[in-house]
Amino acid sequence: MIGSPRAWTWAALLVYCLWSVLLISANPGLQYDEALLVLGSVHMQNSPGILTLPHDPDTWTCIAGRCFPLMTVRYVGAAKEYLCLPLFAVFGPRAEVLRLASMLLGLIGIWGIARLLAAHAGPRAAALTAWVLAMHPAYVDLTIFDNGTVAVWMFAAGLLAVAASRYLTELSNRSLAVAARKPILSRARQQAGAAFLLGVAMGFGIWARANFLWLLLAFAVAAVLVLRRRSLPPVVHLAAMGAGGVIGGAPFLIYQIVSGGGTWEAIGMFTTEETLAQKLAVRWRMFSEVLLSDREHRAIWDGPPLPEWQVWLFPAIVMAATLVCLISRKPLGRVFALAFLIMGSLLFFSRLPVAEHHLIVLVPLAAVISVLGAEIAWNRRTRVAIVVAAVLYFGSALHWQMSAWRRITETGGVGQWSDAVYPLAEHLMQNYPGVEVRILDWGLQNNLYLLTGGKLRSREMIEYPAGAASRGGVFLINGPANRNFPQATEAFLKELETLRAKVLRYRVRQRNGTVYAEIFDTRR
Repeated sequence: MIGSPRAWTWAALLVYCLWSVLLISANPGLQYDEALLVLGSVHMQNSPGILTLPHDPDTWTCIAGRCFPLMTVRYVGAAKEYLCLPLFAVFGPRAEVLRLASMLLGLIGIWGIARLLAAHAGPRAAALTAWVLAMHPAYVDLTIFDNGTVAVWMFAAGLLAVAASRYLTELSNRSLAVAARKPILSRARQQAGAAFLLGVAMGFGIWARANFLWLLLAFAVAAVLVLRRRSLPPVVHLAAMGAGGVIGGAPFLIYQIVSGGGTWEAIGMFTTEETLAQKLAVRWRMFSEVLLSDREHRAIWDGPPLPEWQVWLFPAIVMAATLVCLISRKPLGRVFALAFLIMGSLLFFSRLPVAEHHLIVLVPLAAVISVLGAEIAWNRRTRVAIVVAAVLYFGSALHWQMSAWRRITETGGVGQWSDAVYPLAEHLMQNYPGVEVRILDWGLQNNLYLLTGGKLRSREMIEYPAGAASRGGVFLINGPANRNFPQATEAFLKELETLRAKVLRYRVRQRNGTVYAEIFDTRR
């Protein structure tokens, strides 16, 4: 590698920021679940009370007349709401501000993993892994346009990697400290302090998203299988980790106590009806695509499917690298490979619904394994194949990054990601200030609340009460191509046909001319 590996790592971080800023500047519409993760950031600026929009019970707590979120939903902590609270206070509740905050979280994820690798696998491995992630289309878009807590997950993973690196360094420096005759008490305090910080990172990760526990279990099992007794920390370190975990995950623990185990209750609320064969087939396809460019976010700009050779090539590379790491004598590579397989199995066989924004958590593991596997396998016979694979990856990544930026810039986003949401919010605030807007579908309440700074009065109605139109009001519906639960909209439109009174109708269109949303004013 020409130049300092550390410089290459920092260059990779800058490249990640470059791609992120390009996509943010294209400014597609603010999506419903993207806004959901920071509703509390807006509400806490306007009211000392509990969030007035629909939310899971017991996710807010009140102290001395001021209410704060513990969780955003039952299984997602409110970390992002607290991060964006001061940012929105200074710059306003804007999509660009939210996405720049998400960029920061994704950036720390890459940096943390690079720190771990630099200390325990070498600076070159750290730099290469940072470049793989910085150029990765799915990693970039799923952290920037974060409608699935991916940015917070990657942030937590980065913190975990830094804390684990420090703890491992303290343990490995034990012999050096003995040789230098460093006081035993001082060494013990440093090691216990590192164990405590590792526990804090673990607890924070579980609060950030409950299934972060799967990642911790995957690495714990992998470490035991590879390192055996050497993986078991001293009792005092376990105690320090436990104390750190309680502090880092305190909001999560408080919520479980107040709600009577609300997170575990949520697990029973979401199950898939697919057979095992159907689950494995669908999830393998999603995993294959998320290793390069996921379909979930290609939907932002109505992107084409991946060529089949990309769908099969990159999973084959990752699995080959996993095999190389498993049969090698490199403990770090074996631990990462086993953790990847364990975490992948938990996701593939889970009875819970799984989407691309869940499977993206495998990408950092796959990146580390691919780099470590390439370094292990590098020799005269394999180097040409490794270089060709790297060229194909970086070339494909560049193509999809450029395609996403160009097409989002041209389309302004489509469907739930259309930038038509911005003029819609402006029109509602100009023409219906203080009027309750009844939204007859999913997909518009959260983002409009954020974009209007919490000033828009709205009520989401998935079920339509008969006669509501005739009694008068302001109604908002999704365009025909954007409807998620159409029953309420269809009932409203059918009733509207029978009204003899004049109805004011206003349509907001996407850049391609299709209707994004419609406003109906049936007031006399």
